[in-house]
Amino acid sequence: QVSGAIIHRLNGQAGLSMVQFLSGKTEAIGDLEQIVSEMHSYMNEVGAANANYLLGVCMLQIKNYQRAETLLNEAINYYRQANMRPYLARTLLSLASLLENTGRHNEAQLRLGEADEVMRTIQLNAKTD
Repeated sequence: QVSGAIIHRLNGQAGLSMVQFLSGKTEAIGDLEQIVSEMHSYMNEVGAANANYLLGVCMLQIKNYQRAETLLNEAINYYRQANMRPYLARTLLSLASLLENTGRHNEAQLRLGEADEVMRTIQLNAKTD
């Protein structure tokens, strides 16, 4: 297989793993972890960040907050660096939810404010295009 085809396959598998997890198959978490690893091995950091986001959401659902926070922050760091604003805003909202669930209300408000600012920037850029 050509590496481009592998990346598309891995992205598809990540989405499928998320659906399986949401259907109650917790073993899909292991599949997502493998996908993150493979994305890194192919130096596809976008794919790794996206899979980290999905994995972080799974961890949030099962209340593994520490692991979820780590994964979401990894995705946030990549999205910031790559200036991927819609992905950044979405992930900041997930992190804010986690922070709220763990009683860290001030931190949650900061992340919500940041997500709001990112979304306003997206809207402003859309109006000038």
